[in-house]
Amino acid sequence: MKLINFLPPLVLSPTEQFNIFADAITSGNPLNLINHNKIKMPSLRVETTLFFSTYTNLNWHKVLESDKNKKIILNSLKFLVDEKRIILYGFVIMPNHIHLIWSISHDYKLSEVQRDFLKFTAQQIKFCLIADNDKILDDLVVYSKDRIVQIWERNGLSFMLNSPETTIQKLNYIHNNPIKEKWVLCEKPSD
Repeated sequence: MKLINFLPPLVLSPTEQFNIFADAITSGNPLNLINHNKIKMPSLRVETTLFFSTYTNLNWHKVLESDKNKKIILNSLKFLVDEKRIILYGFVIMPNHIHLIWSISHDYKLSEVQRDFLKFTAQQIKFCLIADNDKILDDLVVYSKDRIVQIWERNGLSFMLNSPETTIQKLNYIHNNPIKEKWVLCEKPSD
């Protein structure tokens, strides 16, 4: 699995992203990234708050191991970026959860974007699991009044990143999550 992160509008390696992000934050202006030394960056002004969000698959089942399901997540995030609903600063797709550092466009509320993202990805992942007759589907049956299959745990975690230190700590966490002994999904954060 490749750890993919990007800082709009360019796709950068995790190391490049971290260096640019860290330089911007330590310079005292994390929300205006302009012309970093080697990479010509257009001005990026964010009038909204940065959030760190985690969304977990039901009962920690490894729904996101499949490349098809990862692609659904990637396409959905790309759609939100392209439609200017979010600015995505970093993310990682783990086998049973995702982490995001993002800001929400002032035209939307975090709760609305979360709802739409989780509902759409759940529906698309469910369709793939059904089409592939995937056995994990049996573990996701809930028979609640509004659904039979549930992909995501309810009430994902989202909180504001209020300081440069917390933002860098969460970005490091995202980069290092796949190399933790528990996962060993890659050898180094730049993979």
